[in-house]
Amino acid sequence: MSENITGDFEISHTGRMSIEQLADATNQTFAEYFVPVNFTIESYARYCRSHSLDLFQSLLARHWDGRLAGLTMLGLRGERGWCGGFGITEEFRGNGLGNWLAGKLVEHARSLGLATLQLEVLYQNTKALQTYQKAGFQTVRELVFLSAPVSQVLEELRAVHTVQLEISEVSLEEALHIAARLEPAQGFEPCWQREMATLHTMTGLRGFVARRGGNPLAVLIYQHTPETGRINILNLTFYNESAAKALLERAAVNSKILRPKGENAPEEHFYVLNEPENSELFLLLSQLGLQETNRQVEMFINLN
Repeated sequence: MSENITGDFEISHTGRMSIEQLADATNQTFAEYFVPVNFTIESYARYCRSHSLDLFQSLLARHWDGRLAGLTMLGLRGERGWCGGFGITEEFRGNGLGNWLAGKLVEHARSLGLATLQLEVLYQNTKALQTYQKAGFQTVRELVFLSAPVSQVLEELRAVHTVQLEISEVSLEEALHIAARLEPAQGFEPCWQREMATLHTMTGLRGFVARRGGNPLAVLIYQHTPETGRINILNLTFYNESAAKALLERAAVNSKILRPKGENAPEEHFYVLNEPENSELFLLLSQLGLQETNRQVEMFINLN
């Protein structure tokens, strides 16, 4: 971008914008994206809360005449930052504005005293990947979206009861506590959207634990949306694969009980967002038949 073009735009903080305005701005900057983005006021408010987005410290780019040009939302957790949305409106794409805004984001994050800044970008979004690389971000790992119909997975799950297990539903607090104790065995940090800080703020989560002799072998935290049939696996931490499979079977059975009546009711399906490639959970779910539906590149920049 030339200096003359840059001079046509200004950066401001989002602190004076309402949730409605931010949701609309996000939808505009993600128009014609690889996956549909269509936030309502309610869904965007939940998104901001769950992902620790700071509505005062995020950045807005406008043309000198007031037209919205770009938006980047910033999530804050201690000294860590996360880009929870980065987009340029259609009319201003293709002239380098993204590179300029990415530089402003890094500059702003550094001014806040953050130690690191991270983000994810869809694997096929090569232009955005290049933009972040130019701003100093480096690829850390690849994260995979997985999905499969419950009916396809259930047959496999029903054949795994090789150990005597005690399965019980527990509170979210207890499930998170057990997961934190078991997690070192997994060796993979969860993505920002599935960290403990995120799960603590989400609603409608259920937790189940599988024990043997009173000792936890696996814990599952998931969110079932009957209207869409999605069983969103948010945390499945385990020492024992059979225990993990038994918990998935319990979630599948529970979802069928809650399934809406009628011929047009959606089929239940397991879904996992941003699972690290080659993690134990990724390998387990792949063996059960969950297929990759999308992939993201996770990127970091050290700001010190």
